[in-house]
Amino acid sequence: MTGGPQAGITTALTELTLILTQLGFRVLLVPESATVMKKGGTQITTGKMDFAEAVKIQMNIMKLQMALEDIFIEIAQTGDK
Repeated sequence: MTGGPQAGITTALTELTLILTQLGFRVLLVPESATVMKKGGTQITTGKMDFAEAVKIQMNIMKLQMALEDIFIEIAQTGDK
């Protein structure tokens, strides 16, 4: 799920996780990379960067997101082992 701030994503994910868990599904939630970086102390202000720097930052955020998703997929494929 994606959406802007205050769009109700956390509320929807909480409810969806509850419902799917009650139906017997194992639910994994991949953290959002930009949030992970922000909570890690990064101060990214792309508006103060030149275009090449901003693109480089966005590429790194995308690489982190893809790596997180790959790891979660691998974990999901292991089942309950």
